[in-house]
Amino acid sequence: MSWPICLMCCLVLLTGCGKSKSPVQGRLEAQAASGAASFDFAAESPFAWDRLYIFAPYSPRASVEKSLGFAWPDYRQTSIESSDSVCLVIFVKDSQVVHWFEQPRFVDLCDLASKKGYGRSEATFEIHREQGRVALRSASTPVNGEEHDGATDAAE
Repeated sequence: MSWPICLMCCLVLLTGCGKSKSPVQGRLEAQAASGAASFDFAAESPFAWDRLYIFAPYSPRASVEKSLGFAWPDYRQTSIESSDSVCLVIFVKDSQVVHWFEQPRFVDLCDLASKKGYGRSEATFEIHREQGRVALRSASTPVNGEEHDGATDAAE
C-alpha cells in the first residue's frame, strides 16, 4: 500500500473518532457556506422542540439553568463556561433538553444570545457576511448588537 493511501485511511479513521456533528449544525454551516440569506432552525431540525436557546461564551451554569427554567445535568459536558470559541445551542421540548450542540464561532450565533429563547415561529434568522465574518442575527437586532439582552452575564 502506498503512503498516500495509508495517510488517507488514517485521516478517515481519525475523523470518525470525534464527537459527531449535530444534523442542525451541519445544515447551518452548509447554508452559511452556500450564501443563503437566512436560516430557519424550525425547518432544519429533524426533531420536535418548543423553544430554542442560544448562549454566548462564558455562560455560567446558573445562568443557563435559570433561562431554561430547570436543572440541566449535561451542562458539565459543554465547554461554554470556559471557552470563547463556541456558542451553546439548546433545544427544549416539554421542559426537557431534546438536543444541544456547541457552534464554533466561524458561524457566530452570539448576537442571538437571549434569556427568553425563541419559539419555533421566531427561529428564522438572517445570515450576515461582513469582513470575512459570518453571523446570524434577528431581523430586529442592529449590526452593533445593542439589543443583546445580556443572557450570559456572569453576575447572575
